[in-house]
Amino acid sequence: MRDVSDDGSSEHRYGGVFLWQGFEHEWLRSVLGFSVPHRVSRLDNYIDRQRSEDWRRDASADFHFGQETGVDGNYMQPIGRYAALSAAHLCAHSGVAEFAWTDEGEGKRFPQARSDLAREVHVPATALSADMEGGGYVAVLNGIALRSRCDPAKQPSTSPGNSHGFWPFKLAFRVGDVSASADGLRFDVSAAIHRAWTPMRGGLPPFEEKPFNHRLDYELEIHYAVLGMAAGHLVTARERVELSGSVHDRRPRSGRVTLPLDGAAVGSFGIAGFGFELKRSGTAERFGHLGRYISGMTLGADAAPLDADRGVLDVDCSLGVWCPKTVVNSHADYFLDVVGIGLPESATVLAGGRARGKLCSNSHGAPFFSVWNGCDDSERGPECRCYTVPIRAEFSE
Repeated sequence: MRDVSDDGSSEHRYGGVFLWQGFEHEWLRSVLGFSVPHRVSRLDNYIDRQRSEDWRRDASADFHFGQETGVDGNYMQPIGRYAALSAAHLCAHSGVAEFAWTDEGEGKRFPQARSDLAREVHVPATALSADMEGGGYVAVLNGIALRSRCDPAKQPSTSPGNSHGFWPFKLAFRVGDVSASADGLRFDVSAAIHRAWTPMRGGLPPFEEKPFNHRLDYELEIHYAVLGMAAGHLVTARERVELSGSVHDRRPRSGRVTLPLDGAAVGSFGIAGFGFELKRSGTAERFGHLGRYISGMTLGADAAPLDADRGVLDVDCSLGVWCPKTVVNSHADYFLDVVGIGLPESATVLAGGRARGKLCSNSHGAPFFSVWNGCDDSERGPECRCYTVPIRAEFSE
């Protein structure tokens, strides 16, 4: 495993920040009325390059999308959610924690590969403004970028591997609470990426099977932001939403969390963690294989304006992983860690931002009955596996 420390790639800003608030990714191609799902070999949804000459007036950033299909063709129009804050004396520091590793499958009856990652991030005192001593701080996610690759040289000779993608049964990403000391700030980042074979062994036995890759190489970027203000001016609260449901239910699960932000005049929220885990859904032998092809994922939230009279921020959460009826059903547990951010009256919050991208892949090596080359039209756009959208916030003094 390789950890890349917080270095010159980090960004330091004073006066404002864009907050990442979740994503919606869904493959849109269907065959005979059934959605075409895929393994996960890439999953990008994050904000970076936040910039402004004067956060009191306007700011901009880049919202990145990425996902790949593997061998078959498909397209999506992914969504990224965000808000923007502007406040005098607000300090925001952005960075990325990078991991690179190779997992290894275990178990002959029900093969799985589990990666559980964690490291501590250190933000040096030199990245903070001089008046931040004794202030309040909070860390949130700015999104993630995940990529997997199958190296044939790393597979057993009896099983050379199949595709760069994996069938997930657990994905989770988190940033922890911030602790301050004389040399700066520290907090933990962590991730869980667990994969397994599917109940149908990757295909439709006995006509087609796709083997479980014994090893996969990964690169993961966990993007984060740390916010701080002088003592007494930043109010925060952290709560977890836990929901569950069937992956055959296309509608995301909904829940509300009420965050206490007493003393704040305006407020918004960030996300400090999110994820899902698929559980065994039957007693038959095949249900011991927990991995699934995925058609769509929704993990995010929206908030009403801060209710200053009650001193609370109500946040509505939408969580779901969706698989079509052609995929064996599974029970799913979801979680979302929401961080409320309360600011003084002089601050400005622009909420409810949406960035929209276009991702499209033609078929490459797919069987004749499922070949699709539908990219390069006005709706789907050109063939591309990653897409960047500029976002902007205009504030009034």
